[in-house]
Amino acid sequence: MNFFLKALELEPNNPTTLSNLGLNSHLERDYDSAVKYYRESYQISDSTYHIAAINLGLTYFYRKEFDQGISITNYVIENTDDIDILSTAYVHRALNYLGNDECEKAQTDLNYIIANFQGIGNTAYHIKDLTRKLKTCKLYQ
Repeated sequence: MNFFLKALELEPNNPTTLSNLGLNSHLERDYDSAVKYYRESYQISDSTYHIAAINLGLTYFYRKEFDQGISITNYVIENTDDIDILSTAYVHRALNYLGNDECEKAQTDLNYIIANFQGIGNTAYHIKDLTRKLKTCKLYQ
């Protein structure tokens, strides 16, 4: 973390450095700092550094701010064609839908992930995780 803070001193408007600070904060479960860094990264990049946005969506999930998580992942889904970013955005949106007990929307995202993102990143893990989480969603209880 200290290296990123030093890098930020050299380049205070570097979205990658800010996003990495957000990730480090997220991993330390300091979600308030993570959100601050991710938002700043995304704003500095004119909303084009989508890695910060998808990580922000996941952090909102952990903060139980599901509507905000859905909103930011919707924005990414509508504004990128990068397959790696899209696959993660759909996963993070599905998690936020689950947090809101929007089971059908989470299932729709899971179906889309299965149909379009097999073999990309950790998709197999996310499919299993979302499938398991969907079984506990209120709609299916």
